[in-house]
Amino acid sequence: MKPSLADIEKGIRANFILNPNGNKYLEADEKAERDMKSAARIVFIAVAANAGHKAADICDYVDMTLLEFNHKLSKFRSYYREGKTKTNSLTCYHQMDSFDPDLRIYRKYNLVTNYLNNLSSRRLFLLSQLK
Repeated sequence: MKPSLADIEKGIRANFILNPNGNKYLEADEKAERDMKSAARIVFIAVAANAGHKAADICDYVDMTLLEFNHKLSKFRSYYREGKTKTNSLTCYHQMDSFDPDLRIYRKYNLVTNYLNNLSSRRLFLLSQLK
């Protein structure tokens, strides 16, 4: 079952500290994300695109252009690839720099997708209880 854009937003809000006064929708807090204001938007775009949402729908939801969408999706792929490589090469979790952008995006993406998987499982469980 494909998560809705609103559900993906809930996953973002559960895993990022957002700036309520930000200039852009779903803009992360600069201090909490170490100067990566676009981290939440990057992860939102990636999760939504991987879930099968159309680029135009995603752009409308977060109020961005298709050019910005493609740029952020490209950045995500680079962060994710590097983050996965770095994570696989760690021998201990405490060696990880929690503010490394590659590792941070990789981790946050996994947290949001786990949130959505749990949300879906809870909904299926509740539906099964109604029968």
